[in-house]
Amino acid sequence: MNTFNRVIMVILMLIILIFSIVAVVNIFTDLFEWPTVTNSVINSIHSLNPAISATIFIVITIISLIILIFEFRKRRSR
Repeated sequence: MNTFNRVIMVILMLIILIFSIVAVVNIFTDLFEWPTVTNSVINSIHSLNPAISATIFIVITIISLIILIFEFRKRRSR
């Protein structure tokens, strides 16, 4: 079960990392429009300064990277 949990956690963190990076890039470049489903969520954030929105996504990216590092770190036996 521990291996299964580790695989699920890694997959989720990779998805969050990819989403955050795409969101940060899209904030500044406007490469694509968000679909209407997520537009209702992002409209509340849309009034924020783009730098604040990018900072939020960068923090999420850093937290995801830290969790991934701890997932792959070898544990020392006592």
